[in-house]
Amino acid sequence: MDEQGASSGTQKRKVYGMWKEGQATWEEYRNVRACRDAMRKAKVHLELKLARYVKDSKNDFFKYTSSKLREDQG
Repeated sequence: MDEQGASSGTQKRKVYGMWKEGQATWEEYRNVRACRDAMRKAKVHLELKLARYVKDSKNDFFKYTSSKLREDQG
């Protein structure tokens, strides 16, 4: 995913932890929760780009698929 998607996911986890401890309000957490759509769109865009250019960049495609296999096993 792109940098924006990754950083928004990190921020979401951080604010969620604060909310569970009572240090953040529900409104703050709800605003950060809106990043879900952005992360989904970034993932779809990445997969579409990989599928489109698989003939040109086979290394990128196989690197992505092997990372997915490692996530499922671990």
